[in-house]
Amino acid sequence: PKPSATATRIASSLASFFYLTDNILDSGGRQETFADGTPIKDRDGKPRMIPGLSLTNVLTTTLGLKILAVLAAALVGVALGLTISALVRSTTQAVMWVPLILIPQILFGGFVITVPEMSMAVYRFSHLVPSFSAQRVMDVSNIYGQATPFLTNRTKIPLFLTSDGSKEKLEWEENGRQRSQEYDRISLFNTSWQNLIVYPDRVGQHKQESTRVENGDNDFRIEYRDTTSNRYDVRYGKGTVFRFLLPAQLSLLTLGAWAVGCYLVILLGLRAKQTGK
Repeated sequence: PKPSATATRIASSLASFFYLTDNILDSGGRQETFADGTPIKDRDGKPRMIPGLSLTNVLTTTLGLKILAVLAAALVGVALGLTISALVRSTTQAVMWVPLILIPQILFGGFVITVPEMSMAVYRFSHLVPSFSAQRVMDVSNIYGQATPFLTNRTKIPLFLTSDGSKEKLEWEENGRQRSQEYDRISLFNTSWQNLIVYPDRVGQHKQESTRVENGDNDFRIEYRDTTSNRYDVRYGKGTVFRFLLPAQLSLLTLGAWAVGCYLVILLGLRAKQTGK
């Protein structure tokens, strides 16, 4: 059935407020094509279509994961605070323990230092840090339903560009003349793309795309492109719709394990205080 005007307005408002417009637009059905853009047809000569995600699916999944990420992070945060209170013997000890708990949440959370910037040892350790799991759930909610955009060709760490190819234009005055320069605009969710679909152990391992330009007399030069549709250190090529919920599911289980573990320690700590042991 066709959605009502009210439902459409609500969906549009939610998409705009939570920056989900690209998620909704990219998640629709599309025609399957070869690498060069030629349409793929079935035996009857009809275009082969890739089924899309419904509007309800995209909205409930993205918004639901955002809410779960905030609630789970809050639950674990409170649990860590209560755990410190249950174990320490004085206010001074509590004040000393708080930064020891908070600083790793910042360093290993996957936002200040993204996954491609982490060593493999740090990347594996980060999976045990609650803030990393919360950020991972939020990352999935940010790009669920979006198609992988173009990315940079000449940088070590992959940068993901806007899906519509928009540019950032800078203008300035030099020697009395107005000058301007356009730059590729980086995706609003570049961090989420990096955290979820870049191989941390392959960062920078890609063959830069280039074009051979003949200058005549058996002379030529190589011109490197600024963007590319795929790289060896990125899981998916341009146009692949992200619809994978496993990273969020595993992260929610990790946060749940942290909450359960903390509350068990709290019970044991309070019991020890009551018995004086």
